[in-house]
Amino acid sequence: MQTYQFKKVADSDGKVTISGLPPSAKLTILVLDSEPSEWRDKMMEFMNDLREEGHPFSEMSKDEILRHLRESREEVWKAEYDR
Repeated sequence: MQTYQFKKVADSDGKVTISGLPPSAKLTILVLDSEPSEWRDKMMEFMNDLREEGHPFSEMSKDEILRHLRESREEVWKAEYDR
């Protein structure tokens, strides 16, 4: 499978034109239509949910979280690749 990525903005009537694909290429189109403020609000809601549920990261500092993630990464690497 070959993946092509196009970043286009629809014109005033909603049309988008792309070129450079092989003949008879099958396409899957994903349209992301949201304002940046919506993403910020969704992320804040997600973070609030984590705090309410008592997720361990919600009580940690940035440095503590990074240390934990690095340790987890090392454990995964050893389990998967350190042979």
